[in-house]
Amino acid sequence: MKIFENILVAVDGSDSAIHALNYAVDLAKKTKAKLEVIYIVPYAIGNIDAGVFPSEIEKIEYNNAKLFLELIKKSILR
Repeated sequence: MKIFENILVAVDGSDSAIHALNYAVDLAKKTKAKLEVIYIVPYAIGNIDAGVFPSEIEKIEYNNAKLFLELIKKSILR
């Protein structure tokens, strides 16, 4: 029987999240568990008066998430 079958780690690109991810990767390797990673996007309503629209923030966060998750894939699968 495995100690863990699945491990879920949520990341947001912060240093703390990267530390948690590294710990989760090591734990998954040691226990042969399946690792799931989700990227958390902070909620931002923008500031329309300042010309910052929610849709623009959403696009930026989406691109940040894609880049971060690609970096994770490269570092985990090497």
